[in-house]
Amino acid sequence: MSSLPRIRSSQANGALSTGPTTEAGKRKAALANLRHGLLSKCAVIENESKELFDTVLQDHLRHFAPRTRVERGIIEDIACAYWRLRRVLAIETTMFNVGLQDEPSPDQLLRLEHAFAGLSSTPKFNVLNRYETRLQRTYQRALRNLAAVRERPLAPRKKKKQKIAIGPTLELPYESNPDEKPPVSRQNRNVLFPAK
Repeated sequence: MSSLPRIRSSQANGALSTGPTTEAGKRKAALANLRHGLLSKCAVIENESKELFDTVLQDHLRHFAPRTRVERGIIEDIACAYWRLRRVLAIETTMFNVGLQDEPSPDQLLRLEHAFAGLSSTPKFNVLNRYETRLQRTYQRALRNLAAVRERPLAPRKKKKQKIAIGPTLELPYESNPDEKPPVSRQNRNVLFPAK
């Protein structure tokens, strides 16, 4: 337990803090809850922008406004699945562009059909499609999980237990709610209400 002078000193120091005042300081403080980029180190590969991922994550956090750490974790899962889905789309686009370069036909639709026919028979393209399906499921499942968590009311914070002295030696713990009576066990009941 802290001493009274230490408590007063802490309160005085806390009153001096007004938070960041410059725009740069406010931006830095806004990114502080990104856990120092730990999530971007996991989700962002070498040639991708960590800053862009952090922006995507912040957009998701602003949009869904988590109320608890559990909701924040689910929203992070949503943002990661979204980021990885965009990566799959970029890979797919690149695969089609490479396939289109190999087609000499002047008809653009015919070139696209030939590129698709060539890609769809390759194992890489099939794996990419499975990966995309898995990420779509992950994204949808995380959205459902967030909705399910939000349907439940937030758990009330536990009240501190107080001990109430009853008689010279008997103490009964109970919640500090004035409308609630302290629990009485059979053993304590005999002390409180002796048999006649």
